[in-house]
Amino acid sequence: MSPSDTELLGAARKGDEEAWQQIVDRYQSLITGISQRHRLAPSDAQDVSQYVWMQLVHHIDNLRDTRALPGWISVTTTHRCYEILRTCKRLISMDPLATGQFDLINITERKTASEGGFGVDDGLLRTEQRRAIRRGLAELTKTQQQLLLMLVADPPIPYREISQRMNLPIGSIGPTRARLLKKLRESIAVRRLAEHLDEEVFAAA
Repeated sequence: MSPSDTELLGAARKGDEEAWQQIVDRYQSLITGISQRHRLAPSDAQDVSQYVWMQLVHHIDNLRDTRALPGWISVTTTHRCYEILRTCKRLISMDPLATGQFDLINITERKTASEGGFGVDDGLLRTEQRRAIRRGLAELTKTQQQLLLMLVADPPIPYREISQRMNLPIGSIGPTRARLLKKLRESIAVRRLAEHLDEEVFAAA
């Protein structure tokens, strides 16, 4: 006979890994089904799953009525799905790469032709830069991409809101942003563009 939710939660509170796994096995299909009904991408559905189980770990001691576990999982999953859909809608409404928001990365500090530089067409340079940054972003995880895009949104998204959406302490957002921008600068695509422009400067010298 399978153990009840009450028994599993009691064991899980004491650190029983097998009990945790049985809870996951029992209710993962519920989370997956709700994510599918909201038509989330596979990567977002995985984010939802990880979020729900992490929240259960944090709040398991507060779940007084263990019979409410299925309802708690359902509500938490649905809430997370709505958060992701709202974020995606906001991000889709703007293109930070096209508006030049990622110029702050300063992948090159060179002048363009319009500024009396070395003759590379300004429009072409910006097109290549956007393409390189898109490819660089693809080297980051989905969560890292989402955070960077939120940080360059126009109008700006308050850190408090970003903290709530991404489940990050406000104080860690700035340092995390710096690390991710550094990682983006060091991505293969961005480094190749910088090297290409170095060659252009050398050829024009």
